Amino acid sequence: MKSEYVTELKMGICEITYLNTHSVEQCDCLTVSPTHVTKLEPKCHLNTNDRSIVAWNVREERWQKIPVYQIVEFERLTGEGIQDESKILSGTYLNTP
Repeated sequence: MKSEYVTELKMGICEITYLNTHSVEQCDCLTVSPTHVTKLEPKCHLNTNDRSIVAWNVREERWQKIPVYQIVEFERLTGEGIQDESKILSGTYLNTP
């Protein structure tokens, strides 16, 4: 399962819902996509293993580590394969001229 998460994180920004240390659901937007994580961001110093993912938290602008077993929901929001956002913004899906 971890490899699928990492693949999605490489393709764009993902919304991840997980249980925090108090067993409360928390939602963050994370990525490891080179489009979003540039050389301007600090290097990651978090250790990773086969039971956790480490990615850039887009909202808080910091690296974050999440154990895979705590992930409740995972959805990629941006990147190739996602519905064409330009159609949504232009009104194509809104029945407007």
